[in-house]
Amino acid sequence: MSTAAEARRNPPPEVERGRFTDGVDWFSVCAAPAECAPESFRVYQQQSGGDLVLIVSGINSENLRASWGEAWRSQSPEWHEWMQVKGFTVFYTGKAELPDRYIGRARVCEG
Repeated sequence: MSTAAEARRNPPPEVERGRFTDGVDWFSVCAAPAECAPESFRVYQQQSGGDLVLIVSGINSENLRASWGEAWRSQSPEWHEWMQVKGFTVFYTGKAELPDRYIGRARVCEG
């Protein structure tokens, strides 16, 4: 069996990247271990295995897509945006707070 087929059949376990709160509930951000170059992350209410709030996929392909858990679809667009920003921040930094200094996009020169 090919390595890719084996990876699909036996995905790596999720690890918690960090947690954040909205002042009422706590949320956990989980993904495959960093050495697996995760393609997505998940946000759960409380902890991994809790109510699924959000899945952001397409990280490596830069074709991002947000999918919302059934209980969270009716939240406001502002709340959805806030949840995505918090989820990304925790996924990339392990902390709920944004860095003091904004880090913009990198430009690459091929010549």
